[in-house]
Amino acid sequence: MKFEFRTLVLISLAVVVVLSGCSQSPSSGGVPEYSGSKVYSAPTLYSQLIGVPTEGVSVKAYTVENANAKDILSWYKEKLSDYEIVNEMSVVQMTTPQGSAEWGAILFKKGDKGVGIWAMSGSGVEGGGAVYFIVEGPIDKLTGESGEAGGAGEQLPASDQASGEEPVKRYPGSVMLSYYKDTSNPLEVSIGIDYGTEDSAEKVAHWYKQELQAEGWVLESESSDDSSIDLAFSRGKEYIDIYIIEPYEGFLTRKLTSTTGRRGCHLTTWSVERSRWRGIPAQLCWNT
Repeated sequence: MKFEFRTLVLISLAVVVVLSGCSQSPSSGGVPEYSGSKVYSAPTLYSQLIGVPTEGVSVKAYTVENANAKDILSWYKEKLSDYEIVNEMSVVQMTTPQGSAEWGAILFKKGDKGVGIWAMSGSGVEGGGAVYFIVEGPIDKLTGESGEAGGAGEQLPASDQASGEEPVKRYPGSVMLSYYKDTSNPLEVSIGIDYGTEDSAEKVAHWYKQELQAEGWVLESESSDDSSIDLAFSRGKEYIDIYIIEPYEGFLTRKLTSTTGRRGCHLTTWSVERSRWRGIPAQLCWNT
């Protein structure tokens, strides 16, 4: 089963409307809302970049003050205990030029009904609070599959599944899985690309360190844990941040985001695909 998690930090949010009535009253689909939630009218760009499914499902977004992603997801695991957990992205912390953020997601099902919860929080989120999404609908709509048992048939595509401008040289042998470009702001251009490779995160990181430093980039910092590697480069007023996650099972994916403009970098995205896929999220930002 392929299940995508994508997280976006520091995007401009739409006007927030205070939710009327009890904050923990059931939503129209029967899923309760976290205490203190306020309705959030999410822009299309936001939903696209964090990987929230929108076709054939109901999507509701909320903001919460004085809450974090871990608390929200734990709360839903308790409240939806009569559902089966299909997939879970444990809360992880990331550091971005705009601040830190923690995020995670859980996919539940009961029969043919699916419920997905995406949550993120931290200084990288506007207001420093938390944002979460409730997605309800047929389970196959949430997973992007037609109900067959997943796993055995999942493999890296043999050729690119998308095309577009590539601001950074791609890792050898990798396949482009998706491409996104936003030119709505004339001062900023945002490009998001997902790639896939069967190589290890260590091999990918080693290649990028060699290639980028040969092109004049300075490795400002490098950190790692049991599941990820984070590389930060700079060259004059430009910088690149590449966050690499170890393969969960099967192949890796990498997310590149490019934001350009006189005001510098304002948009940060990353992605992680779970089940047989794990992500190599990366941020590429030029300050002019």
